Amino acid sequence: METQNADSSRLAEDFAIAVRGVSKSFRSQSGSGVYALDRLDLTVRKGEFVVLIGSTGCGKTTLLNILGGLEGQDRGDVRFAAGLNREDSVAYVFQHYTLFPWRTLLRNVTFGLEMRGVGRLQRNHKAKKLLRDVGLSDFENAYPHELSGGMRQRAAIAQALAREPKILLMDEPFGALDDATRKDLQQLLVGLWQDSGTTVLFVTHSIDEAVIMADRILVFSERPGRVIKDVTVDLPRPRDSLSSAFTDTFVEVRQAFYSRAG
Repeated sequence: METQNADSSRLAEDFAIAVRGVSKSFRSQSGSGVYALDRLDLTVRKGEFVVLIGSTGCGKTTLLNILGGLEGQDRGDVRFAAGLNREDSVAYVFQHYTLFPWRTLLRNVTFGLEMRGVGRLQRNHKAKKLLRDVGLSDFENAYPHELSGGMRQRAAIAQALAREPKILLMDEPFGALDDATRKDLQQLLVGLWQDSGTTVLFVTHSIDEAVIMADRILVFSERPGRVIKDVTVDLPRPRDSLSSAFTDTFVEVRQAFYSRAG
């Protein structure tokens, strides 16, 4: 297992993450090995919004966990561009919010900055701006249990962005939300991404969500996961889900999603 900064002579100059030949297996209840990922290769460029899509159990979350340092791969190589590392460059937003229930929203957003030794005035100023950016400026002193699911996910996004990550990992962050809230947060996230230039890897089961948000969509095979289709989404933003170009891309991804090839 190897994780290191990349040799720029071997990869495109604008890459952020390169995954080469990564495999990961787990032990099943019967004692046999089950592969989640098998010789996975992919490259993500700096500033890209890349969506990973595939059936349940195909290794999407496992890949994010490896990139975020929550798990190690069995084989293969994960490389970050020069100047990027997990400790300082990567933030993770999960499907279910990870806010501290005993801290107000303001103090949740400042937590990472506090751990880094940022002064109180500076971290509060930054957190208040982020809460304003995500539409929660009136809820600085509220606790997570006082808010809706959509508001909690807005706060979790602000919490992640407070670290000014170069790479943002998002594992179905809108999957448990109603359709209207989900669409609002899709627009919010795309706007924040465009302003920040952060590299985003976003997992979803929704083809519609993938086409709305992504620069590229990587379709995973069934377990063990490998990329069987790499779709560039060259559509202007904001995207019209009723346009013929949107429909064409949706159909292309859907055909790959339901394919058993690979």
